[in-house]
Amino acid sequence: MIRFVRGPDGDVVADLAEKLPGRGVWVSAERAHLQTALARGLFKKGFKSGDVRVHTDAAAWVDAIASLQKARCLNLIGLVRRGGLLVTGFENVRSTLRGLTASKARHVILLVADDAAADSRTKLTRLTAHVNVAVIEVFSGAALADAAGLDKVRFMALVSKADPNARAPALAHRLLAEVTKYQNLLPPGPATP
Repeated sequence: MIRFVRGPDGDVVADLAEKLPGRGVWVSAERAHLQTALARGLFKKGFKSGDVRVHTDAAAWVDAIASLQKARCLNLIGLVRRGGLLVTGFENVRSTLRGLTASKARHVILLVADDAAADSRTKLTRLTAHVNVAVIEVFSGAALADAAGLDKVRFMALVSKADPNARAPALAHRLLAEVTKYQNLLPPGPATP
């Protein structure tokens, strides 16, 4: 779900962090649902007061929200790196995945650049199949490298500590939730922005 608030000028604003003040209107975080809500005037009904200005181009509006959501996801990857929980590079990621057991797999997320070589991608994803590791393949290598503060990267693994009191599993869960929202906002088709 995505929360929307009415801005001071009457514009409908996506509150992706869910922290803006005011009455909120919640809409499913799916491209088609957002376009339908806009087309049917559901934001005007939801806010119940004052004039509400809505966008006329639903596709462009959802694309703008998707862009903001993508930035949230990439910022989380940067937060993971600053927390020391990110393993980068093909060989490092492969050695991390080789040592996984089913109980440790819930603490690992594999991030693969959508422009990574197919054979390398296959080698790593094959290692994750038996332990059910989440695999994210929606960002370019340049976007991942920029998020991690590196020059070049195609493969990353978020490796949380197995300590139940650690905040890392919550961060991994949050990253998966944010990436799922982002994927649902993308237009149908093979290309990603």
